[in-house]
Amino acid sequence: MFSHPSNFGDRAAVRGPGTITVALVPRQPGSFYHVTLEAFTVIRTRIPFTGRSGTVEQGNIIIDSGMALTTLPRHFYAQIKQAVTMQTHASEVPDPYRLFELCFRKDRSLQLPSIVANFRGDNVPLKRFNAFVTWGSATCLAFGVSESFIAYGSLAQQDFLVGFDQYAITVSFNPFRCSHA
Repeated sequence: MFSHPSNFGDRAAVRGPGTITVALVPRQPGSFYHVTLEAFTVIRTRIPFTGRSGTVEQGNIIIDSGMALTTLPRHFYAQIKQAVTMQTHASEVPDPYRLFELCFRKDRSLQLPSIVANFRGDNVPLKRFNAFVTWGSATCLAFGVSESFIAYGSLAQQDFLVGFDQYAITVSFNPFRCSHA
């Protein structure tokens, strides 16, 4: 369910209609792929990802295909949660598994807001399954909180062909129906 292809080396050239390419940011430790996330947009509400300095910090999030959830600092997550709650017009319910902070009752009529990841250089529009998961009787925002490990997780990357190009120092996302590969 959480798998998606990632390409490295010569196969990292992800191209084609809809391809979104953003710069990698060299940081220590060198084993992670850092990019700059400027904001998340919930419908038309842009929520900037500012750091302690009050500005968007370079290389503030890693691309992590080994972690399911996108993890964000509490102050940033709280703003996204508030925007999603205001746009959803549904009552919150507790997560039956206690994994998520924001859940709604699973319902075919549940109208969830669009969410876009605004990276420095380009925007990645998330589909419903990139931003929300349904567990049992609840549909939950698939973002978590962490003050120390800020990551763009594999759920957000699901159904994207992801390519890391070490020569161009970029990562590219191309919408891709992995279930039909």
